[in-house]
Amino acid sequence: SGVAVATGGGITNWLRVGQKVGFVLAGSGSGKGQGSYSEYVSLSAITSVFPLPADLPVEAGCSFFVNPYTAAGIVDTARELGHGGFIHTGAASQLGQMLAKLCALPSHNMTVIHVVRRSEQAETLKQLGAAHVVSTGEAGWEATLGALAKELNISLAFDCVAGATTGKLVALLPPKSTTFVYGALSGWTVDGVAATDLIYHQKQLKGWLLTDWIQRGGTLAVLLRIRAASKLVNAGLGPGGWAESRFQDTTLDNVWKDFLKQEGGGGFTDAKMRIRF
Repeated sequence: SGVAVATGGGITNWLRVGQKVGFVLAGSGSGKGQGSYSEYVSLSAITSVFPLPADLPVEAGCSFFVNPYTAAGIVDTARELGHGGFIHTGAASQLGQMLAKLCALPSHNMTVIHVVRRSEQAETLKQLGAAHVVSTGEAGWEATLGALAKELNISLAFDCVAGATTGKLVALLPPKSTTFVYGALSGWTVDGVAATDLIYHQKQLKGWLLTDWIQRGGTLAVLLRIRAASKLVNAGLGPGGWAESRFQDTTLDNVWKDFLKQEGGGGFTDAKMRIRF
């Protein structure tokens, strides 16, 4: 995130000098040879620059994109497929907590079964308003999750763990269900998916990627999707908002020392490392 210091004008004249913005180094030719820690970057205002709220501290927007837009994209995908809810694994992460808060909003009201590894993580989500949380650290969690999915009429899952977890999700969901894999926290393979589930029960296993969701359809569809997602995300970026990120601040001189300390401590689930200049 940063402040716009110059603009090319023309069709991109929505961008004003002095405006707070977030940016992504993605897309063909966008930001080539540049890095997000650079003092200055030159980017396409249409595809790579996103306006941030004027009252948001610029440093609070440095993680505005991946987690918040993934949450928005997951909910949009579920709605587009006609689902009123879904299972989400890795739910104790910052993304998982964002989803819990987003889906609890009256404007969204999505039913989510949050799957976590430990009981204390379940308590964290319940404090955020999550109604349905299953811990894989408890005996018989597969049966509990399957029964809850049946009770709530859930036939959609978003999995960021992969490995054996994906196979278990596919197995416990009903015929004609869909499981999206969008991460691989357990490794780089998807295991335990029965061929009979895919063939005879018509279950689907697919990949999901944020940039694919954003770029789906023609140019107009992409612009409208980005506009809607930006409006949703920006409204939640501030303190207490659904898209707020938590940070552990450091400096360029101390980043490696602080990285090792955080990696060997509680990890990065509860706080992203933010470099202040």
